[in-house]
Amino acid sequence: MPFPWDENEFPVIQRLFAYALTGEYTVMRLYRMLKDDWKFRTSTRGRLGGTPLSYVSVYSMLRNPFYAGTIVWNGELYPGRHTP
Repeated sequence: MPFPWDENEFPVIQRLFAYALTGEYTVMRLYRMLKDDWKFRTSTRGRLGGTPLSYVSVYSMLRNPFYAGTIVWNGELYPGRHTP
């Protein structure tokens, strides 16, 4: 499931993917950069949000083929119509 990033959060997430694509960083290091170095927090909506993403969320996001521009349908990968 895609994450609903807003225009303030998107550049940080885009930078996270750029670092991940270098192959020089583990998911744990990327998670710590996002949380500790960049101080990334989720959007606040009412009483919810304002917290760091969990390690599992970062890992799941980086493994999700949707962000590479593909869609999984019935266990098969298909090119999506969205911008990767």
